[in-house]
Amino acid sequence: MKKVMLIVALLGLVTLGFVVAVKADDAPPVPIYPAYDVNQDGVVEMMDFFIMANAFGSYPGHARWNPAADVVADGKIEMMDFLVVAQHFSEKSPIIGYK
Repeated sequence: MKKVMLIVALLGLVTLGFVVAVKADDAPPVPIYPAYDVNQDGVVEMMDFFIMANAFGSYPGHARWNPAADVVADGKIEMMDFLVVAQHFSEKSPIIGYK
């Protein structure tokens, strides 16, 4: 059984910590959606476009770079990313795996 160890500082006592064991299999699975669901909320909507618009024209290392907005995974946020998301607009995203 895998255990995740967390150090928790309580009541602002940073120097004193408590070790809490959490079984990894007790944590609920986190769904993974396709890349065109930019904010990974299960539905392709305007929020996905807002995130992409904020990163438009960026590339790795740029101040506005957001890898989630690089839908076609070509290292730049451009119109092709918007076209892919637009093709799936208003769809509920299928779950393609779990983290």
